[in-house]
Formats: sequence, C-alpha cells, structure tokens
Amino acid sequence: MAQCVKYLIDASIQTWQRMKGSDAEHGWSPRPSMETFCSALQGEIHAFEAHVQSCQKDFDLHTLYNVLLLLLPGSPTWEVQSLEQLEKLVAGRDWPGQDTVTITGSAESCDVPGYVAWLSSYLGYLNALKETFDAKVVFPLCEHLYVHDELDVRVERQSPVGSYSRSGAGHRGEKRPHAVTSIADIAKQLFAVRRKWALLLNRRVIDDRVFSPQSLCALQGFANIGPVVKVLRLVPDIFHKSLATAALARQWLSLHGSRYSVFQLPSEPGQEKGECRTGLAPGTSEPWRNEVAICLPESANGCSSFSGGQLHPGPRRSSSSFSSHDGGGWLGNVSAMRTKLRESREELMALLWRVERAGVLETQLHELTQSISSLQLEQQDTRRKLDNFQQRLEQADWDMPGSIPLLSSQCQATLRQLEDLGRHVELEEYHKSILQSDWLLELELRPCLIRQLDAVRGLAAVTGHKSHP
Repeated sequence: MAQCVKYLIDASIQTWQRMKGSDAEHGWSPRPSMETFCSALQGEIHAFEAHVQSCQKDFDLHTLYNVLLLLLPGSPTWEVQSLEQLEKLVAGRDWPGQDTVTITGSAESCDVPGYVAWLSSYLGYLNALKETFDAKVVFPLCEHLYVHDELDVRVERQSPVGSYSRSGAGHRGEKRPHAVTSIADIAKQLFAVRRKWALLLNRRVIDDRVFSPQSLCALQGFANIGPVVKVLRLVPDIFHKSLATAALARQWLSLHGSRYSVFQLPSEPGQEKGECRTGLAPGTSEPWRNEVAICLPESANGCSSFSGGQLHPGPRRSSSSFSSHDGGGWLGNVSAMRTKLRESREELMALLWRVERAGVLETQLHELTQSISSLQLEQQDTRRKLDNFQQRLEQADWDMPGSIPLLSSQCQATLRQLEDLGRHVELEEYHKSILQSDWLLELELRPCLIRQLDAVRGLAAVTGHKSHP
C-alpha cells in the first residue's frame, strides 16, 4: 500500500527531469533542477501577488456603489445580492441616454448597461486569473511538493530543545525551529480558501460564510450598503482570497524547502536489512541538501528510529546478547534488555499515534467524497440549465429575436460555470487521491502495531524475569 505514497515522490522526480529536458546520462543534477523548480514557483507567486495588488489598487469601488444605488429601486425585494440579479435588472428595463454614471476620480462617464457588462467581463478575467494560478502554482505544489509529514511534526513537538543536523554541514550548532505546522495542514487551509475563492466567482447569491471579515474594511465610508453589500463586497473579497491563497502557497513552498530538502521513504517489508530509500535523483549520490533524512521506525528491518527528536540506530541482535562469561554478565544483559524495551516502547507510541490518525483521515476522506458528490450533482444541474438555454436560444431565432443577446450571454455564463465546476471537481479528486494515499499508509501500520505490542510484552516479561535471577 505504500506504493501510493512512493508514486507521488517518484512522479515528482520524473517530472523535474522532464522540466529540465535532460536525464542522468546528459549530466542531470538534482540540486539545480530542484532550486530552479522552486525558484520558478516563487517567481510565479510573487508575480501573481503583484498583479492582484495592482488590480486591487485600480478597481473603482465607488463607481460600482453608484451603479448599485441606481439599480436598487428596480429590485422587487429592494436588494441586489448577485451579479446574475444585477444583469437581470439591467436587461429588464430601458436605459435612455442620460442614465449614466460618473467614474470616480475622472471626468468620464459610462452608461449603466455598459458598466454592468464590463463588470461581468472583469469577473471573467478574475476567474481566468485564478485558473492560471491553479495551473502554475497550485497543481505543481500538489503534484511535486506534497509530503506526508505528520511524523516529522510529532518529533519536533517532542524535542525539548531542538535537534541538530546529522551531517552538520552548513547547519552545525543550528537548532531546528519548534514548528508544528505541516504541509498537510497548509494544503488543507489552501484548499479551503481556494474553494471559497471559486464560490465567489459564480454569478449566484453567495452565502455570507464564504466572505472573509477582512473584505469589510474596503466598505468603510459607504452608507446604507445593507441591500447591496454582497455585490459591493464581492470583488474586494476575491482580491483578499487571491492573496491569502498565494500566501499559503508561499508558506507551503518555504516549509518544504526548509524541512524536506532531503526526503527518505519508509522501508518496505522485503527490503534488505538497513536499506532505506532516500530522496536522491537518478545517477547521483548526494542529497539535495545536507539535512537529516526521514525514516519511519521499523525495528524489523534495522532502519533508524526516532527518539526525542534524534535519530538512533534500530536494535540489532548479536550472538552474545544473551550469554556472558563473566560473573556480572546478567547485569549487562538486563541493562541491554531494558534499553531495548525502552526503544520498543518509543516505537510503539509512534505507531499508536499513526494508527489513531487513520481515523481522522478516514473522516476527512468521507467529507471530501460527499463534497465531490455535491459538486457532481451541481455539474448535472448546470448542464441541464445549459441545455435549456441552448434550446431556448434555438427557438428564439424564430419566436423572439430580441431575446437572443440575453440568452446568448446566459449560455456563455452557464458554460463558463460548467467548465469551472469541472476543474473544481478535478482538483478535489486529486486532493482525495492524496488523502487516500495517506490513509492507506496509516492502515498498513496496523499489523506493525500488533507485532510491536507483542514484542513489548515479550521484552517486558523477559526483563522482569532477568532482573530477579
């Protein structure tokens, strides 16, 4: 079952090779490839943030406010709660030439229908901006820099002072920070913010819980905004969620660079004793950086195990472990057995923590599956809605030619919504595959837990017997 997790890492290395357009026989080196890859991601995040901040600065909220006040009397409920409703209000009345709105900070003015059409296209542009960020940043992070890192977090929580690099090269005397954030946690936050970001970009009424409190700051100074607050707050909140997602992506990239410059997969049953896979690229013998490699505790195959943030070699049997030719030999044997028992108990605690986490992952997996099902149902409804608009558009050619522009606009908007839902489902399916890989890895540890429990009981019994000769 560990193949699921190994597949993610192996795929990362292969993708980095393809990105550089070279392989081991052409002198491919992991260090520049990894640094180039991360540097490119960092550059994309920085460029995205700069562009969003520029858009945020240039967006004229006062003009939107004035347009909403002009349209408000035409609403039967005296509210304007969505872009879709805004478009219907514009389409449902005649607009004489004098119905214009002055652009704030300028002598220019524009007609109300023209402004609403521009606003609709601007939200389409912001949606395209999100899709570009997904393609250039979110997808590469998920595909290449997602690490199952909860065990490492547990070790850092246990370490009272911090641990040192095993090699010491470039980090001698430097303590590891008391970070408790994991890449899995950051990924979960990023997906949550991104999901709300996507919800803001549809044209329907938005639930108040989707908005961030920070976007209210942009509405200071506007009076009587209650009936139009959702539309007025929409674009500022999109900007906020764009920047929040970018900040989480940078945090993800930074944490991966500081903690996982070298990543070592857990050994599988059947591998030779003491053999552990490391995060080395093909054809190389040096890790990306000189840091402590990570390996799950596996006493059965001699891998290193964690203890208080330090790496210790796994216990190995020797031919003289249970025999001695001097008079005090049994004392040495008892001491060795107690040491072995302590190490086994530490490994048992790690396994208990991992097995308990399997239940948490199972719950998250169930919730994500339900979310995907809801999105798929929404896809079906949107597809039916699109079919209905297309049928009405075909019929309008004969019956109501005047309604063709509105129906055509509705068809295009529904088609964009359907495409966005498809991308959203695809990303959630990918998120589910990552969670499922983690969950399967935790389930695999349950037999190890049973064996470790038996081993601890056996060692405890032997130690108790040896201490009373």
